[in-house]
Amino acid sequence: MEFDKLIKIGENCYIDDDVRFHGNVVIGDNTYIENSVTIGAPTEEQITAFMASRTSKGAIGDFVDSRVIIGSGCRIRSGTVIGSGANLGNNMDCSNHVIIGAGTCIGDNARIGHASQIHRNVSIGRNVRFKGFAANDCLIGDDVAMLGYLVHKFRENVRGARPPAPQVQDRAIVGMLAIVIGDVTIHEDAYVAAGAVVLSDVDQGLLVAGIPATAIRNLKPSNR
Repeated sequence: MEFDKLIKIGENCYIDDDVRFHGNVVIGDNTYIENSVTIGAPTEEQITAFMASRTSKGAIGDFVDSRVIIGSGCRIRSGTVIGSGANLGNNMDCSNHVIIGAGTCIGDNARIGHASQIHRNVSIGRNVRFKGFAANDCLIGDDVAMLGYLVHKFRENVRGARPPAPQVQDRAIVGMLAIVIGDVTIHEDAYVAAGAVVLSDVDQGLLVAGIPATAIRNLKPSNR
């Protein structure tokens, strides 16, 4: 498989023949990428610029001006799409049919579950287990288990408006199919039970459950 001069591949990598690259891509050593993966997928703005210039001989990759970085020791399964400008840390294990949006940063040792959707400009820390959905601009700390949905709260139907996104701080757990909505912070060591719907901040070390989520108990050890 021949690579464009903008594609830099580390040592001892396996890249399947039908992986599609756009723009500038750097891949670390010992990384494995299966078939039908797209790396550097263009944004809506880049596609618009490309379509406006169709009379030129340029390819869509010429309009993708943000570098994708994929660390060493990563495993990326088939059907995954990685947006332009994404920065993925070392030893990431990414399952099939995952979407990672443009400008998203993911720390080392992440585990991304099947069919997860991580949208644009999301920040994810180290040692994170992710299986679910994260809207644009979400922040997820280190050592988090994020198994639910982080979504915006839209107050107005205005195209292009970007309301505040949820944040999940270090060592917090968002249980399976739980939903965190809007400008909400899940603080350190908090636990959102499976299926809960969170509409307000969750304090450090607190377990919440229900619809809407309410406090169940404090998980922090007592000082008494």
